[in-house]
Amino acid sequence: MGAYSDWGKEQFGYYQKSVIYLEVEKEDMEIGIGTAFHIGDGVFVTARHVVEGNTITEIATDIGYDPFRGAFGEPAKDNLRIVKGPLYHPDKQVDLACFTVDKVPTSQLPLGGHLDSFLGPHELLLHRTLVLGFPRVPISARPHLLACFGEINGLIELYIGSKHPSFVVSTTARGGFSGAPVLVAYDEQNKITGTAVLGVVIESLVREGSPPEIGYMTVTTVEPIYDMLEHHGLLPDSQRLEA
Repeated sequence: MGAYSDWGKEQFGYYQKSVIYLEVEKEDMEIGIGTAFHIGDGVFVTARHVVEGNTITEIATDIGYDPFRGAFGEPAKDNLRIVKGPLYHPDKQVDLACFTVDKVPTSQLPLGGHLDSFLGPHELLLHRTLVLGFPRVPISARPHLLACFGEINGLIELYIGSKHPSFVVSTTARGGFSGAPVLVAYDEQNKITGTAVLGVVIESLVREGSPPEIGYMTVTTVEPIYDMLEHHGLLPDSQRLEA
């Protein structure tokens, strides 16, 4: 467990500044929270259902606890402004969106190279994962960036929706995790190149209106992320796969 914990702490330290939360106002005036993450050149990726049809009312990062003040600082509100988007995957069944901001963050998350054609039914089974996102915490004063370990339980194909398969990850599904990056440990000994984005957290699989926590956490593969970014001309050079 020590090596596992060390890997997670390393990844959190590298990438926490790449993850933001989006506060949105829905058509019914309800306030929702989702997560987005930076992949370079000021481009952020999130889930389609977080932003589609909603008004983004706040973009902020979690600056964390200040031990010298003995208190939490204020979130860095309005630090980023969307200048392009949100834009969506051309297939409406794919729960992905992207946008660009006016200031390029200093850190970015690396996308994985596990394209759909390389994935067998048990590919990456039981590989360790780390989810970074902003699930709602009851009675919390504001959203906080949480880090949750998990593992890949399987690769599934849904009988409705996207042509792309989805990963099932053992982390508990929670609403604010929508749009969050899931990191996979290809090789825990190599703290940087051994880790990449497995995919994006999308809606949990539930039946008959059950709460998200009862369902499975499902995660896109990376191929539709690449497809969406290429479609809109937003794929950073740093994320291009070698031929």
